[in-house]
Amino acid sequence: MCGLTYERTVTAVMVLVALSLAARAETVVEVGSEYVDPGATAYDSHDGDLTNRIVVYGTVDTAALGTYAVTYDVADASGNAADRVVRVVRVVDTTRPAITLVGEARVTIELGAPYTDAGATAVDNYDGDLTAQIVVTNEVDTATAGVYAVRYNVADSSGNPADEQTRIVEVLDPEGEDDLRIASPRDGSTLYLGAGTSGVPLTMTAAASVDLDQVEYTLDGVPFGMAAQAPYAVTTVLDLESAGFGEHVLAASGLRTDTGDTLAAYSTFTVAPSRSTDDVDGNGIPDNPFVALAQDGDGWLWTVEVPETVGLRTVALAHFDADEDNVPVVMLVENPEDASRHVRVTVPRALVDDTEAAVVLVALSDDLESLLGPTEAGRLAPEPEGFARVEGGQYIAVSVIASTDGGSTFAEIAQDRMAQYPIHVEMAWLGPTQGRGQAIFAHPAVVGANSAGVQLAVVDGDWSDGAVQGMVVGEGSMSGDLGAASVMAPYEDSDAGEVIGLIGDVNKDGVIEYFDGLLIKYIALWGETDLNAYLANHGMALVDARLADVNLDGQVEVFDTTLVYCSLQYGVEAVNDYLAGQGMALCHMGEVLRE
Repeated sequence: MCGLTYERTVTAVMVLVALSLAARAETVVEVGSEYVDPGATAYDSHDGDLTNRIVVYGTVDTAALGTYAVTYDVADASGNAADRVVRVVRVVDTTRPAITLVGEARVTIELGAPYTDAGATAVDNYDGDLTAQIVVTNEVDTATAGVYAVRYNVADSSGNPADEQTRIVEVLDPEGEDDLRIASPRDGSTLYLGAGTSGVPLTMTAAASVDLDQVEYTLDGVPFGMAAQAPYAVTTVLDLESAGFGEHVLAASGLRTDTGDTLAAYSTFTVAPSRSTDDVDGNGIPDNPFVALAQDGDGWLWTVEVPETVGLRTVALAHFDADEDNVPVVMLVENPEDASRHVRVTVPRALVDDTEAAVVLVALSDDLESLLGPTEAGRLAPEPEGFARVEGGQYIAVSVIASTDGGSTFAEIAQDRMAQYPIHVEMAWLGPTQGRGQAIFAHPAVVGANSAGVQLAVVDGDWSDGAVQGMVVGEGSMSGDLGAASVMAPYEDSDAGEVIGLIGDVNKDGVIEYFDGLLIKYIALWGETDLNAYLANHGMALVDARLADVNLDGQVEVFDTTLVYCSLQYGVEAVNDYLAGQGMALCHMGEVLRE
């Protein structure tokens, strides 16, 4: 029609199709396992959920190593296609092959006899039979008596190494009369570790029928220490991250330098996680130590958090029996937060007779409530009056229980036996204060059993330094012989008087120097009053004659000057060695003097 105008409006509609993976874009699958594809989801702004219209391309063969692609496509009803997404699936092999020894794990042959190794087999989950690829390291020398290791290793095509297997071969001299035996870790024994344990203090000891000049130890083929005196004790820390749970082989080689003869021994022991069924109440102590640690040499180490205090309690136990070697049981127990703070306990096997099995318990903590539990700690007598715990000192419980019926019943070792065969206890790393008196105080405590299990129990009594005899204060340590089951700690006099100063630092400037020696000389010649008048006129620090008697013989003399000079030049220890040889009073330069 003429004169009419038409307008048309066109509206464009944007349609969005979104396709997304339902899980990670890259997936790793172990070879031989089943692969279940997690799929994808799709949504269209007009059609809604399009997940059931997704088309999947590609397959994953989990029987063959490789990298596979799974592709997902989808389009809406109008033919609008989503951006294609791809999932990458990698089929990998991370499983270690397994080596199995053929024949016995321990072999004994006579000196000079031929040795033919029985070998081993190896199987891998992907590569199959790897026996032909085993690498054998054979150290056996049949011409020399000793203990040797034959080691077997293999890796699969993916580089996964098998756990090394070892055969022990002992070459014996039938005419030899001397022998060497490893006392700890005992052959066939097991060390049980609590959750979270990363490093295990391991003390090796040995016994020999003759005096040896040295015994060297090798753990899992790695030399780690030697000792020159019986019981040839060497302590190392077994790193679980590298060594791991399982069986470990300890070899010992003894040498007599006068004859050139060597003796050898070995033991195989196991490190295993502790069983929760052995400590149902969770206090760190097995509910029946003789059941949990059934064999001579079995051990236990567990650190637990005490719920009532949130403090830590570390418990170590060792089963031991009487034997002809009578090698003592040596245990090293470390503070879980500072390994330098540790206690070493040496228990004589003479504590038990042939009819008994025994378990020694050592527990430590930084507070009594965490060591004993709040209830038992509340039964203790007040700590020693006038004493404070030495810096770095811990509370330690030591007890030995014995049984004649496999643990059905047990009791503390009688006190008269412990007094006859005391337990040596050494505490480190401590910071005793010079000039204060130190002592190890102990309070009676025993291992007791109740319906919940085994626990430390306080016995009526008081703190006393009489239970620990022969106490020695060393550099950073205190030690002594314990004659009764006890809770103990290192203490020092907290009321030792006001500090006057360091012996030898007579002008109290904080430094002992040659000038102090000169001042001591003039104290001896002029007297303290006249010397101080002279020093005051010259604007110098005054002297304190109480610090001038360096050898503590009751008088200030020119000889004290000589002691200062010599100690500065040679050291106090060297000077005291000389004085002791001459029967003279020792030098105390640098020690704290108190009123």
